[in-house]
Amino acid sequence: MVNLLSEGIAEKGLPWQPVFRKGYVAFKRSGGYITLVADLSWCRPVRFAVKLPESPAEMSLVNPYPDLKESWGDQDREWG
Repeated sequence: MVNLLSEGIAEKGLPWQPVFRKGYVAFKRSGGYITLVADLSWCRPVRFAVKLPESPAEMSLVNPYPDLKESWGDQDREWG
């Protein structure tokens, strides 16, 4: 997953850098803001999440993977 994300980010010409942390890989843009997370140790199978400025409902977003469990954390602002 991390390799595919890295390839897609490079194809788009985005300067986001992968940062390896204990149990997950975060992709950071300049200024240190985390944009994407590939979580490998969260008490479930691998989780992909994006950081959002507002909740998915506030942004009128619809889960692009309706067959997968969706998660939202107000504190970390991650939509998984």
